[in-house]
Amino acid sequence: MDAMGVAGGPQELFVYWRCDAAQTGAVLAAARAMQRALHAQWPALEARLLVRMSDAPGELTVMETYAAAAGIDAALQQHIEAVAAAALAGWCRGARHVEVFSAVPG
Repeated sequence: MDAMGVAGGPQELFVYWRCDAAQTGAVLAAARAMQRALHAQWPALEARLLVRMSDAPGELTVMETYAAAAGIDAALQQHIEAVAAAALAGWCRGARHVEVFSAVPG
């Protein structure tokens, strides 16, 4: 248990970044292709994409999520980050922000 009395479950990744909203179709196609390639390597990996309009005009915020029943360990997280950084570098405006959360057991 951690300091808040919550036993951490499997870890999941949430990665968000901004892109040019005018390039949404190409950005999402690149992100989907990257996530399909990751899934081909790790069939148990569940990957999703979410989007929202950013506060800044003309920008879109993209959220990638990654989960697996066994959780995302450090090695898999590093691999996901490396593959995504290479595949999406040309589309990102600014840094990719990676957050790690633990699922709360039901």
